[in-house]
Amino acid sequence: MLKPKYISLKKAAEISNYSADYIGHLIREGKISGRPVYTNITWQTTAEEILNYKNRGSKEKEKVGAKRSFFSKLFNIQEVLIREIKIIKVFLKTFKFVLPLISILILTFSLAIGFVFSNQFESAMPWQSTEEISTQQKINPNQPLIY
Repeated sequence: MLKPKYISLKKAAEISNYSADYIGHLIREGKISGRPVYTNITWQTTAEEILNYKNRGSKEKEKVGAKRSFFSKLFNIQEVLIREIKIIKVFLKTFKFVLPLISILILTFSLAIGFVFSNQFESAMPWQSTEEISTQQKINPNQPLIY
């Protein structure tokens, strides 16, 4: 079996783009394997260990990123709903004061339309019987018949 080739933390930092202190921390935490040098003052690790850890980290970040994107979408939806509810509350508060005015305007408009049409129907007199019309015709023969 081949003996692993140990490298310094400085070299591991160049390979992984992590700092040497962080790699030492990972070794002390047991997240990657390494060996102490000079009675635990400094450490060494292998290039394979640091690259494996980096690849594991990127896969975990992808999983966390997928979870975060789901939750961020959920929170965005929640924020949108909260904003919509606030807009509706403001609209209802405003509409509460406008509602009597709208009611009065609709009632006035309805009465005006009713008055205009009632005058037109009165002039037509659709409820007159044919006898009344013939009597009017005898009194004033020049007047046109109104039905």
